[in-house]
Amino acid sequence: MSFIATDPTAPAQPQTDPTTVANDGFFPDIDLPRVRGAVRLDGTVTADRLRNAVVEAVISVNDELAAWKAQQIQAGLTKLAEMQPQIDGEAVQLRRYLTAIYRTVKADLNEQYRNFDATKSGVDEGEKLQEMVEDERRAARWAIRDFLGLPRTTVELI
Repeated sequence: MSFIATDPTAPAQPQTDPTTVANDGFFPDIDLPRVRGAVRLDGTVTADRLRNAVVEAVISVNDELAAWKAQQIQAGLTKLAEMQPQIDGEAVQLRRYLTAIYRTVKADLNEQYRNFDATKSGVDEGEKLQEMVEDERRAARWAIRDFLGLPRTTVELI
């Protein structure tokens, strides 16, 4: 017979869902399988790398929207998903937020997965991947600007 004693005063470890990145309560939690499908990731991106990219994207986008969020909370809004208008059962602002997250994740992962290959085909592939990264970052910026109600471009006459 065996007996294993545990410390009854030790706090239980919080259970985390391996398929979700918990957000701050105002902004939604991020579902990793939904991210994987939305950005069309192949099997080379491990679950840990995807989670890290999503966490970094959430931090970045949440930081950019912090002042807006504070105004909304002060006005009485408790969750982004409660905003109006809604299209197809989802708040428009929620869709824009998720787009910013997804596009940031895709840009970050594509940047990380660039290979250095000195052959002409490797250089060409690297250039295509860099263009894709720039396109994804631009789309993320546009989603954030749309979210904030700002124009996508600023033009000044010199």
